[in-house]
Amino acid sequence: MIIKNISVKTCKNHIETEISFDSDGFISGCYLIQTVSPVYDGNMVVCQIAAGISSTKVLSCADAIPAIPSTDEKKYPYNLITRIFGENDVLIEERKDVFEFSLPERKKETVKKSFIAKLFGN
Repeated sequence: MIIKNISVKTCKNHIETEISFDSDGFISGCYLIQTVSPVYDGNMVVCQIAAGISSTKVLSCADAIPAIPSTDEKKYPYNLITRIFGENDVLIEERKDVFEFSLPERKKETVKKSFIAKLFGN
């Protein structure tokens, strides 16, 4: 069983992952455990996700506490460690990905001034 791809979406402290597996050699009865920890302190676990694997695609989500979102000025990377276990709780595969929590994009607010306000500088 081989992990084909892992995609990560975040907003504030929420994380959503999509894990896809290679269809060749797919083993039923497996499960996965994902652990999220800051890169600067791998021993600190901010969340853990467990899910059964019933098809070649698994979706998971969790809220991490505490989670520090990255900004343009300061980056706070996190490790996402995905471990795949077989029916006998034997580790089949392990993968580590680095990601950052993000803040929602702010919509640019435009202030419309009336023609008179523009004329008189208000």
